[in-house]
Amino acid sequence: MANSRRPATLASTLINVDDLCVELVRKRVRNINLRVRSDGTVTVSAAPRVPLHEIESFVRSRRSWIEGCRQRRLRQVGMRQAGCAEGGAGGDADEQAEFVGKQA
Repeated sequence: MANSRRPATLASTLINVDDLCVELVRKRVRNINLRVRSDGTVTVSAAPRVPLHEIESFVRSRRSWIEGCRQRRLRQVGMRQAGCAEGGAGGDADEQAEFVGKQA
């Protein structure tokens, strides 16, 4: 069947946006998707037709959100190492932001 649940990855590269290392994954998606993984790495997925300057602009516009996610990760790791972390949903889940449409 041609229509699958998961978009096929076409290419993956590392880009540098204002001293922030970002993995850029080109695949068949409708939006620009931004993810901060549990280890603090940042991944952006976008369609091949989206220009690089638009992706970089999107990452810059979300820089404070990215840093906030990374700070929460550091606190979670510190709490876990101190034995203070409580069990619960979402402790190790990746955080995501999605950009729909074009930026003004």
